[in-house]
Amino acid sequence: MVGLWLAAEMIYPALNLAPWLAFGRLRVVHTNGLIFGFTLAGIFAGSFYILEKLTRTPLAFPGLAKAQLWLFNVAIALAALSLFAGMNTSKEYAELEWPLDIVVVVLWVMFAVNVMGTLLKRRRSRCTSPSGS
Repeated sequence: MVGLWLAAEMIYPALNLAPWLAFGRLRVVHTNGLIFGFTLAGIFAGSFYILEKLTRTPLAFPGLAKAQLWLFNVAIALAALSLFAGMNTSKEYAELEWPLDIVVVVLWVMFAVNVMGTLLKRRRSRCTSPSGS
């Protein structure tokens, strides 16, 4: 929706109705929403799925993965609200303020713990030939 509104503002500049609907503020919300809200969610979900399939091992800490999901959703909501409010660092593609940056680092650490724990938990068969004999 934000992307459609931005496209409409380019055609009809009169749609800049309020400061929080200005192009400069909405562009930041749109780019961060795509980068963090869409792409990062796909990276986390796809990586967990592939990790389980390739290692034939369930996640080492499924509760941690659920906590990561909830923290991720809260972080995305807070990021959108803070960017709508105009609070950013004015650095391209690194606009989030430092408390949200810390939350992003915590999310990556939770992800790394789950991935490394799953890799350590897996069992390899003693047979090294591809045919299994």
